Formats: sequence, C-alpha cells, structure tokens
Amino acid sequence: MKVAQKLTSACQRLVAQIAWTKINLVSEFKKNFGGNERLIQLAVNEAEALAWETDYPHLVFHALAVEKVNGAALWQQRQRLILRPNAVYALAA
Repeated sequence: MKVAQKLTSACQRLVAQIAWTKINLVSEFKKNFGGNERLIQLAVNEAEALAWETDYPHLVFHALAVEKVNGAALWQQRQRLILRPNAVYALAA
C-alpha cells in the first residue's frame, strides 16, 4: 500500500507543478504579448494535452507551451492584418 501512496503523491505533485507552470506562463505571455488571454489559454491547454501524451510531461510542457503561444501570436497578427479595414494585404492572403 505504501508504494501506491508514494506513486499517488508523486502524481499529485506533478499535476500541481504543471498547473503552477500553466498559471505562470499564461500570466507571462499575457503581459508580454498583451494579446487575447483566451487564445493564450487555449494554446497552453493544447500544449499541456500534448505533454501528457509523452512519458515526461514535466520536461516537455514548457517548450511546447512557448511554441504554441508563439504560433498563436503569429496567427493573431496575421488575422489583424487581414481583417484591417482597407487592408492591401487582404487580397494577397
């Protein structure tokens, strides 16, 4: 029974660590990008889901989150260019 308790405790610490990292990343990205908080949260959630599919989610989560948020920021920037009134670039997209 002690092994199961230790394993449960380790899993709980891992989940708490990733949750804490998510909160900090969303806060950091929101401050740096000044962008859509919902979009940032979705990108971080996607990164978390992908991280949990690996054997070492705590090692890959941060890198995946940074990659996903950067991609979301680029997408948002392109959308602003395309949706801008009288955008010359709208036709080129």
